[in-house]
Amino acid sequence: AGISACSGLLLALQSSGFQSLKDVTERDVLDYFSRKKLSSSTKVNIASVFEAQTGSYSDSAKRILTYLPNLHRRRKNIQYLTEDETQAIRSILSDSENGLCLRNRAIGTILYFTGMRSSDVAALKFSDIDWEREDIRIVQKKTGEELLLPLTAAAGNAIFEYATQERPNSTGVPMVSYH
Repeated sequence: AGISACSGLLLALQSSGFQSLKDVTERDVLDYFSRKKLSSSTKVNIASVFEAQTGSYSDSAKRILTYLPNLHRRRKNIQYLTEDETQAIRSILSDSENGLCLRNRAIGTILYFTGMRSSDVAALKFSDIDWEREDIRIVQKKTGEELLLPLTAAAGNAIFEYATQERPNSTGVPMVSYH
């Protein structure tokens, strides 16, 4: 995949009249990415080829590596739950009389509305939440990748209720403390 992705870039550069990698500018590389609307995985594949270059191309390869854009991985959410399962979860999360504590309701709501992994929810801190931009920014435990998620009204409200009504006052500890 890396060679194929990189050959696409090199062919486009050659078709634009470049005879040498030494002549390629950052604008040329960025234009290629924006014209093709390439994904982060394509960038990773291209980078792997340039990282492997040695000999007379090493200086140009290193320079072109610095030109590759910083692209974030985007994934589509896939519906795994049936409609009945979805309704059952939403019913439990919204029923304030079922004995579910606010902490667990917030955890369930975050999991349901964001799709975050449980390890990431367990490590979630208030500083990870941008209330003004309405998003959650974390570094995933499993992948080490930064992840930016929308903070839905339901998740935000559940977190706020937990923080203001049930959570003990503390600083420097994860948002979801197990007591």
